[in-house]
Parts: sequence; structure tokens; C-alpha cells
Amino acid sequence: MMVNLCAEGEKVIVERLGRFHAVHEAGWFFSLPIVDRLAYVVDMRERQLEVALESGAPTKDHVVVLASGTLWITLADAYKAAYGSSNPFTAVRHQAQLALRTAVGEFALDDLSEGRQLVGDRVVEALRDSTAPFGVEVRGFAVADVSPENRLVSEAMATLAVTRRQQEHVRAESEGAADAAKLKAEAIGFEAKANADAVREIAQANADALRLRAAAAADAISTVARVLRTDADRDAAKFVLAQDHIHQASAHAFKFDGFPIDQPNAAHRDRTSFLPPDPLPLDKDAPHGPTPDDAQQRHPQ
Repeated sequence: MMVNLCAEGEKVIVERLGRFHAVHEAGWFFSLPIVDRLAYVVDMRERQLEVALESGAPTKDHVVVLASGTLWITLADAYKAAYGSSNPFTAVRHQAQLALRTAVGEFALDDLSEGRQLVGDRVVEALRDSTAPFGVEVRGFAVADVSPENRLVSEAMATLAVTRRQQEHVRAESEGAADAAKLKAEAIGFEAKANADAVREIAQANADALRLRAAAAADAISTVARVLRTDADRDAAKFVLAQDHIHQASAHAFKFDGFPIDQPNAAHRDRTSFLPPDPLPLDKDAPHGPTPDDAQQRHPQ
């Protein structure tokens, strides 16, 4: 018995007497000398293959182009990879070239520049079934380059690409200006709304203040009306109002054309500003002080 080792990420195919015997994974295993043979060591790790068209492929609009890309594959079945083809990687590369040529023919030249992902998906779909007999699993395909075989067509495509980039730049600037104008309009709207709210609050505050003043004035008027119920109360009120009127008239009497005039001294003003009403004739038999009839004559209602 012999002890053999298999590395991580690999599988070893053992043949016994020239025929397939077993597949061993990473670790150690026994084999019989002379009888058993380590026929294949299969690397199961992912790898990439460069795929390029050897000649130009026509597009849907009859333009001959050269295309290339990268194919990612793994060996899913060690037995099929060992016995399905003498060189599975070469077989897969040929299958990928055929699939790429077919996929290019399904697109126009303008679509190939922007639809590379679609081309890669078509290649993967075509290889999924065709590479199964080789034990190969296709993980993905990425188109690296697509260029016309004719130099004039390549220059025209380059000019078209520059024009499209300029159009995209102009479109981006226009969208940016439109967004800025929209944001500015929204800001103006918010400011106008805030101003309107402030004006509304001020108007409400003024209305509340006027309402409070009117209520206070109404309360004062009702209070005065309740107090002035009798004739004597009304006479007293008239006397106070007349006295205030005399005070105001005397204060304005010492002004001329808006300029104050020298007023007499305080002592003289106190003696002459306000004169008492004319004294009533005294009667020895009459009681002292004015009678109600005299008060009515002096202050008619």
C-alpha cells in the first residue's frame, strides 16, 4: 500500500489496471503499487480564458467588427474534465468564439458600444449547455473591446462618441440649471409662505388687541352707566368734565403757533387760572350754600 496526498483545490483521478477507479479530494489516500495509477490531477479552482475573434464578424447592420473578451470558468466535474476532452480549455475557447460571433451578429454597431453586458449574457447562455460535456461551468463573460475592422468606420465611431459625450454634458448642465431654478422657486415659495404666516400672526395679534381694548372700553362704559344712575351723580360727572376742559383750555392758551409763551409764575397762575363761580346772594334767613334749584340753574341737564 502506498500513501498519496491530494492538495487543496485539486482532485486526483486514480485508474486501476487502465480503467477509471476513483476520484480523491484534498487529503491522503491509499493506492496499490503497479495496479493503481494516478492518471489525472484536476485543478478545480476558477480560471479565466482570453477569447478573441480571429477574423471580423458582421453586425446586424453589416459592419465588420473585431471583438474580444474574458471568460471565467471552473471545472465542476473532474471525471468529465479528464475524459470528456483531451484539452477542455481549448474546446471551451473555441465554443466561446463561436458564441461571441453569433452574439455580435444580433446587434447593430451602435448597440454594441452600449450593450456589452447583453452580449456577454448571450455568450454565457450559449456556452452553458455546450460546455457541459467537458465538465466546465461558465461563470461569466465580459466584452473587453469591440472595434470596426475598417479604419474609417473607427474614426467615425470615435467622432460619434465625442458628440454623444458633448450632448450628455449639455444635458447634464441643463438638468442642473433646471434643478437649481426649481430649488430657488421652492425657496422663494417657502419664504413667501413664512412672510404670509408672519403677517397673519401680526394681524391676529392686532385684532386681539383691538378686541381687548373694545372689551375694556365697553366694560368702562357699562361701569360708568351703572354709577351715573341718579341726577346728582350725573351733575357731579358734568362738573368734573367741565373742570378738565378748563384745565386743557388754559394749558393751550399759553401757546402761539406751536411755540410756548412765557407763562406767569405759579403763584399768579394759581390765583387767576380758575375763578370760582359767581357767589350767590346771601340771605340771612336762607340756609348757607346753594339750593338744589340753584344747582339746576347753574348746571342744566
